Amino acid sequence: MNTTLQKLMDTMGPLYKFEGTDVPLHHNTAGLSKSIDFETGLLLSNFVQWKKPETIVELGTFRGYSTAWLILGSQLAGTHMLPCGHVHAFEVFKEGSYGSMWYDDLEMRLENFTYHEVPKGIWNFPEEIPAAIDFIFHDTQHSLNPTIQEMNILLPRVPVGGMVLVDDMLYPDYKPMQGYLNRLFTTSELGVWKWTVLPIGHGLGIAERLK
Repeated sequence: MNTTLQKLMDTMGPLYKFEGTDVPLHHNTAGLSKSIDFETGLLLSNFVQWKKPETIVELGTFRGYSTAWLILGSQLAGTHMLPCGHVHAFEVFKEGSYGSMWYDDLEMRLENFTYHEVPKGIWNFPEEIPAAIDFIFHDTQHSLNPTIQEMNILLPRVPVGGMVLVDDMLYPDYKPMQGYLNRLFTTSELGVWKWTVLPIGHGLGIAERLK
């Protein structure tokens, strides 16, 4: 087994249930050290291995737990010496502001990774946003207006076949964002998408661009 994957496997905590759903999750035993659960991270890695995106963008990096899964997925999708795709992580605070980064703690190879510090929002740094984005993982503060701005600037860059994954789509505190994204991905305002929400973690929204 890949050594990084084994280390990430070791981050699993005890099982519990979220919001009364029947989906078992691994509890985050380290408080706020991770922004997603183990199952969501594994799913991110699997999606990247399946789609083999050239350009991956993450919004909301925090301590880089989800980032580590994205990097791992791109490396497993490539060869031993050549990862498949590049991971761009965008965060409003300086790298390491919340504590040590997971991908550093795991001693991961980072030749296919770039951290972007974007104070006050990604839209203030258009020159740092890739022109074409094959895979997006969105996990920011989930307020409505910033989410609208983020989607307006990012979704036109996603080609047919590209994917957008959004965390916290079932978390009760983010109803305005959830309503907006459900409308956005089902009414073809910014492309035509196949959209579903999985009851995993705090709810994972998955959109694939059809045209």
